[in-house]
Amino acid sequence: MSGNTSEKAEEGKKKGGKGLLIGILAVVLAGGGGAGWFFLKPPHDPDAEKLALYKPSPEPVFVTLEPFTVNLADEGGDRMAQVAVVLQMQNAYAESELKKVMPVVRSKLLKLLSSQKSEQLLTEKGKEAVAEAIKQRTIEAIHWDKSSAPAQGAEHKDAAAAAPAGKPLIVVPDSVVAVHFNQMLVQ
Repeated sequence: MSGNTSEKAEEGKKKGGKGLLIGILAVVLAGGGGAGWFFLKPPHDPDAEKLALYKPSPEPVFVTLEPFTVNLADEGGDRMAQVAVVLQMQNAYAESELKKVMPVVRSKLLKLLSSQKSEQLLTEKGKEAVAEAIKQRTIEAIHWDKSSAPAQGAEHKDAAAAAPAGKPLIVVPDSVVAVHFNQMLVQ
């Protein structure tokens, strides 16, 4: 009887040893697989996450700007224009980004519109050129990183006015899809 018991004990140790060995192998393989995944996975790309925010919306998103009333750059300075602009945005995220920089956008557009001559605004080709310029200046305002702008000392004012502040964050699809005019009155 005692011999029978010792045989069973040895047999149990052998089975336990195999189970322990299988368990250790499973842990080592899982650790190796995890380490391989960690070191071989593509690097985290924050730009990819940002690009996902600019996925086009199935429904159009429009932002109506307050009307602009400007003196035109005609000889004599007696001409003016009143322009109402509606921006068609890529999606709701682009709309929210636009609203964050709206004072910058309005300033850029006021400067642009006041530099136009009445004959430019009276032709279809001129209106299309102004619409494209509005689109580009709005996109520039939305996508430029203001955190890397130079200090605004006396020596930097001319340089800051000549070039956009900062550097592009990332290249994204155009956040402004189109520019529409609701009103354009030239006097």
